[in-house]
Amino acid sequence: MRPLAALALVALLAGCGGDEASTPTPAGDPSASPPPFELESRAGRQSATQGSSCVTSADEGGMFGGICADTVRPLPEQASVVRAGETITISMPGAALAGASAQVHPLGCRTRTVARFALRARVTTWRASLPEGTYELALFARFTATDGRSGDSSAAAGIRVSDSDDLELVELGESDEGACP
Repeated sequence: MRPLAALALVALLAGCGGDEASTPTPAGDPSASPPPFELESRAGRQSATQGSSCVTSADEGGMFGGICADTVRPLPEQASVVRAGETITISMPGAALAGASAQVHPLGCRTRTVARFALRARVTTWRASLPEGTYELALFARFTATDGRSGDSSAAAGIRVSDSDDLELVELGESDEGACP
């Protein structure tokens, strides 16, 4: 690919992040995927469900290329069972974040935001001071990975606040979505 064509492709791909179309990421090509968001609590480590992303990286010859994957906004596949007031951590290992944020919604009720907070460059701690229930954390960040990848990424992680359930990771399904008041 000619250098000008490569730059035009990167410029075109830099504007991704909507919910309109779907472009699959090449299987087995880690340079085409963002590092995963991770949520850690006493229940263990949860990899967030990947949403839309745009990733730019350079090949061995120094040529830059990029790929965007636009998806509908994902629901988390898992939830970490936590106690009310428990501190959790959110990070993207191997990357520094900028312009990063989290919004917390009751699971399946994206029109109702119960908390929002900024994500720090490396690791964010947040106290889950919420009533009992199942929630999704809608995560977004621009990132720069230590391996040279950069771009933006969105994802969803789940938490279930409970004073009696075992502290573990639980699988979520459509039946876990609550009614949106």
